[in-house]
Amino acid sequence: MLAPPAQAQGTTPGTMEKSQGKKNKPKKMASPPKSADKKTMMAAPARIVVMFPPETKGGVSDQIADVITDVVQSRLNLSGKYRTVSFLGSSPIIRRGLTEGTLTKEDVDKPTASTVRMTKLTQLMGYDMAVAVSIIDYQYDKATNKVSMVMSAKILDYSGPAPRGTGNNGESPNKPSPKATEYDLAAALARDLTEKMMSELLAPAKKSAADASEKK
Repeated sequence: MLAPPAQAQGTTPGTMEKSQGKKNKPKKMASPPKSADKKTMMAAPARIVVMFPPETKGGVSDQIADVITDVVQSRLNLSGKYRTVSFLGSSPIIRRGLTEGTLTKEDVDKPTASTVRMTKLTQLMGYDMAVAVSIIDYQYDKATNKVSMVMSAKILDYSGPAPRGTGNNGESPNKPSPKATEYDLAAALARDLTEKMMSELLAPAKKSAADASEKK
């Protein structure tokens, strides 16, 4: 006689028949991934802006150039619309321009002396936007331990929009901390003035009356 088929370990008679009688439920298909946000897909890549070294007036004003540069670069980068690249007179493309005679030493030593010069250097580097900040006037009163400053800033966009410029001036507090040095006061004032100028430059351009009338 043939032996009855062995039962699966851990099962009882009838269990197998019941399980076989049950219909397997169809597995749910994974839902397709959500499409990316249209705004994300359509976001334009960040534009490169050439950051020229700030123009200063000598003395302590030279020492706060890095403070100004840090503010400008951080504001442009944080906007999400721009990234910065520093103008360096030692870069290979600028050195080649000097060797070939397309640039002069004065072009490199005083790059922001004129808009024409800034344009030439920016385009030679292969970009179409530039930013520059200048300290127009710098004064320090030792008797009152007070710094006063006049500054200007401009963004040049060679792809279309007209250059945008702004200016600001201010003084350090009337009663500074007794331990505050001239550098401390100048750095704080330069940072504050530069922040205000960048806020104005990065604000959406106001529509002129002519543009508004055209849409009517």
